Amino acid sequence: MSTFHSDGNTSPGGSASAASARSTARAATPLDDPAVAPLLAQSETLRAGLAGLNADGYAVEWGAAGKGTYYDARNRRIVVDSNAMGDGERVVRSLSHELGHHKFKEPQEYSSRSAYVHRQLRNEGAATLENSLVRAEILAAGGPDIGVSGRNSAAYERITGEYLAGRIDRDSALNRIVGVFGAEVPSTDHTKNYLDYYGDHYDAKIVPWLKSIGKIPEPISDVQSDLDRGHPAAGMYASLRRQFAAEVSDATVLAVAVKAQESGIKAGDAELRMQGDRVWVFSSQTPGFRLQADLTVPPPSVQESLERSAQLDGQQVAQQQMLSGISR
Repeated sequence: MSTFHSDGNTSPGGSASAASARSTARAATPLDDPAVAPLLAQSETLRAGLAGLNADGYAVEWGAAGKGTYYDARNRRIVVDSNAMGDGERVVRSLSHELGHHKFKEPQEYSSRSAYVHRQLRNEGAATLENSLVRAEILAAGGPDIGVSGRNSAAYERITGEYLAGRIDRDSALNRIVGVFGAEVPSTDHTKNYLDYYGDHYDAKIVPWLKSIGKIPEPISDVQSDLDRGHPAAGMYASLRRQFAAEVSDATVLAVAVKAQESGIKAGDAELRMQGDRVWVFSSQTPGFRLQADLTVPPPSVQESLERSAQLDGQQVAQQQMLSGISR
């Protein structure tokens, strides 16, 4: 399931130069669009992805205007919004994202709500990383900035830079993108973020199906239940939960996540190190941003940690509003 229409919000570079790549020629398919050909020549990753797509028997087709671009595995195709016709940068940005979905082969995960949401977000992370890698190759070849789909494109570009520089591996890059992507908003439902969107889908569709076949999913922890509703600590908690050992309690992970939030570390930049009963959280982007925690100290209650996180978020918003007023 992928409803993230990849021709939506982009980084400034992609939208600013779109007009220059627009062609008036009407193409039978997106791959026949004359505006796409020069960009295709500048990205080996894009060419390889399309070759794999073709080998698997998938087509790339124009879709209805204004209905978005999406990966349709059931009908073995990628559908590109026909409003993008003649705009090579928009087509390639969307196409590279959907190719990332096609290349993502991790099995579905139904064991729990959080596991399901995490797997879905890794799928979105793979699509986002593919888009960002294609963008980097085109830029390196002297081409235009096609942009990266999503409101947090700058974060995705930064994570991709770390991956290309060899400072993190692909799995780490995906997990970092996941830590940011959960806050994105689906194009089909602007009332919730992706953490809520996939979580609600699990509750409404997956749980009844699991019960119908005699498989009862794991109960939702108090922490996950609150965080799946878009709590300010959600991104950091998700990032650290994946790095902590399974035997470390959710309450302890949440407590460390709130400390990281208070220290100014961003969810997508958080890196965990453990030695015995001590844990350190570092920022991969900002030297000096780190914290230390003692796992032998009982954590605050889940409610106390959640309230502290919300308080910190409110203080940050108030500070930003104050600075914005001063700058005027």
